[in-house]
Amino acid sequence: MRVIHGFTSEEIFDQAHLAKLGFTLEQFLHAPIATLKAAGQTDAIQIVQNGHRPLLPAQVALRRKLEAAWAMAGNPAEPHRHRRAPTRRVEVPVESRLDHVLVA
Repeated sequence: MRVIHGFTSEEIFDQAHLAKLGFTLEQFLHAPIATLKAAGQTDAIQIVQNGHRPLLPAQVALRRKLEAAWAMAGNPAEPHRHRRAPTRRVEVPVESRLDHVLVA
């Protein structure tokens, strides 16, 4: 079992809907990044790391259609993708949140 960024290959394969997109587990195990790119799921690992689910096959098809239209208009698709860093929760002590409350 191969682990990629803390997730098993099987988890990524299933969550990225690679079988529904026409890819086999063997293809993915042989070349995971190339398979994700060919499937239109290049950001699937990052999406899973951020606690979300990768695109559904219909969403992948729509993304490809939109990116092709952007490319025909002379705009590269890659800058349109947002690469967010994982959000971090900042714990604020209760006392500091209540500093503005006046106690009568």
